[in-house]
This record gives sequence, structure tokens and C-alpha cells, in this order.
Amino acid sequence: MPRRDPRRATAAPFAFSLGLPDPVDEILAIAFEGVPQEAQDHAIDVLRAATERLTARLPARHPRK
Repeated sequence: MPRRDPRRATAAPFAFSLGLPDPVDEILAIAFEGVPQEAQDHAIDVLRAATERLTARLPARHPRK
């Protein structure tokens, strides 16, 4: 079994965060209720990789003023 990634620790009431806006993380937390931790970890890894690939394709944003 893979070791837990300490970067996933958050102050949120669930054990992961993709760094998305709070409502998105909250929706994912509800969706994962009752799902075994190993399945959650795999799904989070897939979502994180997809998010990174999508982010790499987007043009750089300028900071909001």
C-alpha cells in the first residue's frame, strides 16, 4: 500500500485537497463519503494529474488587481 502524501493534509474536514475553490473540494468530499481510502487516493491522484495537465495547457494568467 502506498504511503500517505503529507502534502494532502489540510485543515478541511476531509483528507485531501486539489487546491480548487472551496465549493469544489467540498463537493468532492461529499462524493467520496463512504468510499474506501485506497479508492479515494487513486481518484485524487487521477484528478490531480488531469488538473496539472489542463493547467499546463492554459495560458498564463495575470494576477487580478
